Amino acid sequence: IAASATFNKSLYEECEEFNIPIVQYARVVEGTRSSYVISDNYEAGQQAAQLLHKSGVKNAVYLTGEVPTFTNDERQSGFCSEFEDLTGKTPRIIEASYDYASSLDKVRAI
Repeated sequence: IAASATFNKSLYEECEEFNIPIVQYARVVEGTRSSYVISDNYEAGQQAAQLLHKSGVKNAVYLTGEVPTFTNDERQSGFCSEFEDLTGKTPRIIEASYDYASSLDKVRAI
């Protein structure tokens, strides 16, 4: 099962050479003969915005990591678009480290 956020082409090629099946999780690498399982990250972001709106939230913050990924970009786009459609307000986006202790100051500054 390949779940890494980074792509190691030589690993895919070696697995293919030895006829080892690969299932990609939360990623799709074109040109490989592997199966994949993905979620609709844009829809997931929309659903999160809808839940917050239904709960009465008027202002939102989208806290994200500092390493860009396609899956996060899709979630962020779905969330921000839907929240703005529902409330007329653009969510604030805060980019922080994936490390809890390092990110705490940014969260507290909100």
